[in-house]
Amino acid sequence: MFIFRLCILLLIPFQLWAATISTQQLPLVIDQYNQNALIYADTNGDQPLMDAATQAGLTQRFLVRYFSAWTGEKAAFDKSGALAAENSIIKLYAAKPGYGSNLHPLAVDWIESLVINMNLTAFPNMQEKGIVVNSDNLRQLPTDIPSYGSANAMATDYPFDNLQQSYVAAGTPVYIWQMSKDGAWELVMTDNQIGWMHSNSVAIVSDQFAEQWQAKKFVVANDDNIPVLDNDHIYRITTRIGTLYPLIGQSSHAYNIYVPAVNLNGHAIIRQATLSKTYATPFPLALTQNDIAMIANKIVGDSYGWGGAYGFRDCSLTMKDIFAVFGIWLPRNSTYQAKFGQFISLAGLSNQQKLAKIRQLGIPFVTFINLPGHIALYLNYSQNKVMTLQTIWRLRTKQDQGFQGAAVIGETVIMPMDLDAQYSNVSNTLLSRVSGITLIIPRDSSS
Repeated sequence: MFIFRLCILLLIPFQLWAATISTQQLPLVIDQYNQNALIYADTNGDQPLMDAATQAGLTQRFLVRYFSAWTGEKAAFDKSGALAAENSIIKLYAAKPGYGSNLHPLAVDWIESLVINMNLTAFPNMQEKGIVVNSDNLRQLPTDIPSYGSANAMATDYPFDNLQQSYVAAGTPVYIWQMSKDGAWELVMTDNQIGWMHSNSVAIVSDQFAEQWQAKKFVVANDDNIPVLDNDHIYRITTRIGTLYPLIGQSSHAYNIYVPAVNLNGHAIIRQATLSKTYATPFPLALTQNDIAMIANKIVGDSYGWGGAYGFRDCSLTMKDIFAVFGIWLPRNSTYQAKFGQFISLAGLSNQQKLAKIRQLGIPFVTFINLPGHIALYLNYSQNKVMTLQTIWRLRTKQDQGFQGAAVIGETVIMPMDLDAQYSNVSNTLLSRVSGITLIIPRDSSS
């Protein structure tokens, strides 16, 4: 009897430990699930998920958005809207500057100095078409200094720099509204955002440049961080999944493309380069489960990057870049992505009912699962689980004995939507926060 009771006592601590989750445990938990997205594709994964005419229509709409900064059609901002957006940002940070990299409060006069440098009394002082020649961050204010929301931002969680808006790849068309007073920054508009970039990352585009750039067919990068040298063997750009490059011609192994460069006057010039077919594909790539999986596999395992920080991705940037390869334009923000298609509410359902509805109504590889501030891609129902692709920072946990309230994943992973449901220290599960799903292609569009 004594031995039996002793065994029970020894087992209890282990069971309590096993019922909780921590940052240190998560790699083993995630690795239980195959991280190859191709495994989750159907046996007919090479079949198109939409007919050619539907994809052609979506691609045309993609190009309208992609070049909207140059053409003005579907542009994210007009002049008054751009100025209003900047004044709203100023008002926000003047009221609450946040905390700097040393976790000390940022001074109001620091914000005031940035406002002076923005020179909005002379807005707009440029109004030029532009193109990104060096991949760079898009910032809410013209500064590299971060603004954290709390004094313990880096000590307890990811350093969510509120000024970090996005990451913009070389070759991206932009519109330049404003140059800062010191000439170091430019206020640019992308396909759906506005923010500040370093001036040496952007070059002015002539009408002739824009016409020549848009007149070609395109290839699209299907891999990141591949250096591209022009025909004179000079480095010009680094590839980024979802970025388009005008196609001139091709050989059996490579594409001949245009890449942007900049002259001494800060104007963009076109150079020719060669890009291996390993790292690009004709635009758009046919939308199939296998090809979506192939692109996803290039991102699986990459670190999480809020707002594209450090050149990494957050949840919505992952979705935007993946589907750009297929000519499907998406907004940059997860909240707007959830509305960009056929939204089906799951509000009021239990967790098990949500899983059943996702399985019943979701279309594998082209359905978003939506949470406030987060988005995931439904891959398939496998191993009795709703499997997803997510770029995710953490699971929310209860603070306990100094534990900081986060079990950090911190990368792009394949995992079940209810991964955290089994742990007693998870305070608010992912599934409990699911608000709905979004079908990003019509149900009747398959060939």
